[in-house]
Amino acid sequence: MQPTVLAAGLGKCNARLPKLRAAGLLLFGLTSFAFVAPAPIRILQVPSKFRQGFRPRLAGQTKEPRRPRMALKAVDGGFDVLTQLLTLSLAMSPAVIYDFLPGPAGIPIPVDDGQDLEAIPSEGEGQDMAVDGADARRGGHKRATDSGAPSPTRARGSGADPGITLAAIRDLLQEQTRSLMDSHQQDLLDLKTATFKELTGIKKDVRKHSDFIEQLRDSQEKMEDRLKNLEQRGQGSVATTTSEAGRPNLMILGGWPQDTQKDTLLGELDGCLHQLNLQGTFEDVFCTGPRRGFAMAFVAMQPSETGVQLKRRMITIAQQIQNANIQAPSMESSRTLKATLGKSKHERLISNHTGKTKRLILTISPTSLGAVETEYSAGNVWFHSKLVASATRPGPHTGCLPGKPERSWLDAVLLAKLLKTTQALAETASCQADPYQMESLSTGVNSDVTADELRAVCKLLPPTLLPVIMLGHFNTKLRWTDALDPQGDLRPTEARSEYVLSELGNVGLQMKAPTKAQWDTPTSRPRRTKVQGHQIDGGAYKNCRLSPLLIEVDSFKQIGGDHDRISCDFPLRTGESTPPPRAITRPRYVTGKLPSLDKVDQKTLQDLAKKCTAPRPGLRYRDPSEVKDLYAKAKQTGAEHDWKVAHKARRKAQEDWRNTRNQRAADGHWQSYRSLKNPGGNEWTVYFVEAAEEAKQEPKRWTVQHFRTLFQKTEPRDPPRWNKDIDTGNHFTIEDLRQALHKGKTNKAVGEDLVSFELISALCEDDATEQALLSWMERLRCGEALPREWLRTVVTLLPKSDKPRGPKDLRPISVGASAAKVFGTMLLRRTRRYIRPAGASQCAHNGRQTADYLHAAIKSFSLDTEWHLGLSWCRIDIQKAFDTLARDRTLQLLRDNLPPEMFLEYRCWERLFYEGTALLKTPWGDEEIPQGRGIRQGSVESPFLFSIAIEMALKTATEHAEWPKTIPSIPDLPLAELLYMDDTLLWAASRDDMITKYNILKAELAKWGLRVNPEKTSYYHSPYSTTPGDITLDGQVIKPATNMTVFGIPLLTPLKPSTLMDTAMSKASKKFYGNRHIFLSRAPLKGKLRTFRTLVGGSALWYCSAVSPSNQALSGMNTLQLELLAKTIGFRRKSDETWLDFRTRSMRGARHVLHSHQMERWSTIWLQRFWDYKGHIARALDRDSPPASSLMDSVRTLEWWTEKQRDGIRHPGQFFPYHTNEEKALNRAAGGTPWRQAARDATRWAQCKETWVNSMDVAWASGRQLAIGP
Repeated sequence: MQPTVLAAGLGKCNARLPKLRAAGLLLFGLTSFAFVAPAPIRILQVPSKFRQGFRPRLAGQTKEPRRPRMALKAVDGGFDVLTQLLTLSLAMSPAVIYDFLPGPAGIPIPVDDGQDLEAIPSEGEGQDMAVDGADARRGGHKRATDSGAPSPTRARGSGADPGITLAAIRDLLQEQTRSLMDSHQQDLLDLKTATFKELTGIKKDVRKHSDFIEQLRDSQEKMEDRLKNLEQRGQGSVATTTSEAGRPNLMILGGWPQDTQKDTLLGELDGCLHQLNLQGTFEDVFCTGPRRGFAMAFVAMQPSETGVQLKRRMITIAQQIQNANIQAPSMESSRTLKATLGKSKHERLISNHTGKTKRLILTISPTSLGAVETEYSAGNVWFHSKLVASATRPGPHTGCLPGKPERSWLDAVLLAKLLKTTQALAETASCQADPYQMESLSTGVNSDVTADELRAVCKLLPPTLLPVIMLGHFNTKLRWTDALDPQGDLRPTEARSEYVLSELGNVGLQMKAPTKAQWDTPTSRPRRTKVQGHQIDGGAYKNCRLSPLLIEVDSFKQIGGDHDRISCDFPLRTGESTPPPRAITRPRYVTGKLPSLDKVDQKTLQDLAKKCTAPRPGLRYRDPSEVKDLYAKAKQTGAEHDWKVAHKARRKAQEDWRNTRNQRAADGHWQSYRSLKNPGGNEWTVYFVEAAEEAKQEPKRWTVQHFRTLFQKTEPRDPPRWNKDIDTGNHFTIEDLRQALHKGKTNKAVGEDLVSFELISALCEDDATEQALLSWMERLRCGEALPREWLRTVVTLLPKSDKPRGPKDLRPISVGASAAKVFGTMLLRRTRRYIRPAGASQCAHNGRQTADYLHAAIKSFSLDTEWHLGLSWCRIDIQKAFDTLARDRTLQLLRDNLPPEMFLEYRCWERLFYEGTALLKTPWGDEEIPQGRGIRQGSVESPFLFSIAIEMALKTATEHAEWPKTIPSIPDLPLAELLYMDDTLLWAASRDDMITKYNILKAELAKWGLRVNPEKTSYYHSPYSTTPGDITLDGQVIKPATNMTVFGIPLLTPLKPSTLMDTAMSKASKKFYGNRHIFLSRAPLKGKLRTFRTLVGGSALWYCSAVSPSNQALSGMNTLQLELLAKTIGFRRKSDETWLDFRTRSMRGARHVLHSHQMERWSTIWLQRFWDYKGHIARALDRDSPPASSLMDSVRTLEWWTEKQRDGIRHPGQFFPYHTNEEKALNRAAGGTPWRQAARDATRWAQCKETWVNSMDVAWASGRQLAIGP
């Protein structure tokens, strides 16, 4: 049976279709059709609109069944459309098709069941459709064949064949719609592209024609002017044609010195012409510049005078002037008035060729004037009777150098032989004869010629990264706009402007606008009166930063031309490198055996540093010997193959070196790990230079001036005098020296004297030298002058951010002499004994730490959360604290606290505070500046002295009468101020109290030379605050922040303990992924675990002792530890493994490795550290000056709450009592006694740690794993 296919354009159907029956395959489409069939197909033409008789003619071909696509050609209205559509394959048995109606956008939709279509009529039976009547069966009923047997197709297939479904038809129509839409969109895009391309061509043609029309208009105007001049000419008229080509009536009158003023020259020339009675012969006499040695004149043309007659008359006038021998007052004694006829451009080029050749000969051989013969009219030059140059005769051979005039030449070979010199010297001299090689754009031509000339000029520019600047006369009107660039962008006003912009842009050049005030300033100054000039001169640049162009108005008078001069400024490197650094501060190590010394001083140490130490070598890559041999061979042979082999060997060696370094770092080699850190480098200087240019500053001068002002003392120094008894005190002992050496650090930068700490330590290994060094230190304590090198510091600049915007964003770090650090440490150990903490606020003293600061801050937020105190917090930033601290005020603090036996030590501090010199190291060179105030960052004494200075300033402020002493909502709170160095955190009951505290503290800090920076001050208030809103400090409005950041940890009310460690977890993840090349390297697992514990574990747990543990936070820390540890171990997902199975396997494997290597979980470490810190807090409460953490932790404890509950005190709202639960757990771990009482016994407290950990730690596993898997 031949399959029959019915194709109907349902997209245009507006009548209901009956049910159709067909044997074979069937496709519904919108406007095009495609089908496949296993046998030849008989196509029936079915009208899409039955009533109108519209019949598309379809032509197709059979495709293979396995390829469900077919190209089909539909002929509709004379247009051929080729489409490829998806097909819908039906079973070979008769199928049932439901009626469709056209829906939105022409997409057919099913309506309801209709009548079945009887058998399709044969090919000769016509086009009418037979429709069933009453015999019609409903769709979906089983239908038998005409013979009553079941369908063979149904028998061969499965009984579950669904046939055509509504979903399949819908999918087909949607896909066909998408295909058509994509096709139409692509056609529209192609049409749009072609249209724009055509419009661009039309626009270009229109511009060209507009240019032609403009030139024709100009020519017409010129012709009209010439006709008007001819009409005005009559008897005795002196009117001339000023636009005639060549100006044949031009005459040159000269004889004056070269730089004669224009007015003097014209006045004397007028007098000479009166003497010769020739004043009426010339119609115009002028000079081309303010100072010249000649003048130009136009001879008045007579009516009906031909060119030959004019030239004869001009020759006669010139001879008359020459023969008169008239001398003007300004002329030299040997000169008289001369006259010659004006020449054309070609004649001038020929005469210039002659003059330049003559000058060349006399430049090389000044005594050969008598051997030179010239003919200026023909360009011929003879030297020793030999023709060496010409502009009219043919050259003797092809090796002659061409000149500017056409057919001109110079025989450099013959000339060199006659001059007895080399040809290269002769050619060089000939080039030097015209030092300015310029190109000019032709005038009076159309835009195409201008574009071609400009393109030829731009082709001369080779590819380069060097700065390029192009100044010139662009022969077009330049107009500027600030629409795209505030500094000005070229706005093309004619075709020539667009060509200029396009050709310059092709080679990377960018036009630079003048200052905005000169955008309309003309640069051309026509000599004709009442003619306005235009701005046609400009500049372009690339690979450099150009300042706005400056049009020097009226400079044409000085130049002597018809254009004003334009100028610009730009930075240009002259080829000189940055001056070498004055001090090399790299770490040094001892290279040789040191002598035994009986006397030590600064000069001895410096001599030993130069002889016996050297800069420590870096760990950068160096070519091994085999790679060096390969490169030596490649350089010797020059063969391409040898160079490739050498490059390949170097790449492999570099890769091996990197892998080895990563493995060593993973194994715990810290020097290799430090070398892996990204070096600071000078990348920040790029952004700094950009900021300097925006501020119109030179980077080095800007930086030096800033720090000069910063280090300069603001008022004369008045050091406080010692007002106590004078006592020599105690001598330095050998134990003092050894403890100072023990506190020193190795592998650190050295000062300008090159003395390293390694050198001093190595010297002290010898007993005699150690005793000599101690004697020197004692002499310095007793009053010997300090070495000058100790007061000279090398200041290195470190950026505070990745993109500094000025010198304020740079932090100065001082590097001083190592011997001075040893001496300062010995002084500091003695001074610390007598300067005790002034209160609990400063957390930077001995016995205090950052955990105290953080714990006290967290406790203030937890109290506000629990009791709704309505507090406000303010973190104050002190501007340039170390660098601006008043030295005299610090000395006064030392004097008031030191006893009489510390008199000599006080005098030592006084000498160390003398004004010194700072060697400021910048990326642009070094500079010395005086340093009269501040404490040198990097010196051993700077942290201690600064901390006590800030503490005393805060203590004085809190003793002020107006300082808010208590907080009404919690009067038992013992502390409302916190310090860690200069990090100041204040909290108060209201916004007004905070402003009062800020103003008092600001005034007190000013006495110490310190200034508060309100721009970096942050403010936060509780949601329970009675005074919400902004706060105004020093006129600066500060909006409340969403949280208060303390050491990078966001704190806010209500406080959620489970989120306090989120910052630590984030930092641990960053640390791991920042060093993943170490942890994922192929190094031994044991070493990687040790490195993991130090780097990642240290980042995750650095402040855990100050945070109360919670079950959620403990579990989160352990999960993160296992995830990162699984990556370190190297677990990989198998191809047949799901992600859930992989995670289960990797986490269990990481837990197994953690246990087998006896590594503690992060939750365990957290609980251990928290227990130890709690004991420290309880014991520190018994000190004479307890830290802030002890005081804050003793506020509203469990004992207090148990007692106050009897009085009926209740919390103002609901909250989770995690502090109460924490204290109950601590009491249980301490054996039922109050934990603070148990913590006072350190031994008993340590014994209870294991009980605390076992009771609080999360389980190792869920218990669902029965054994350790593979």
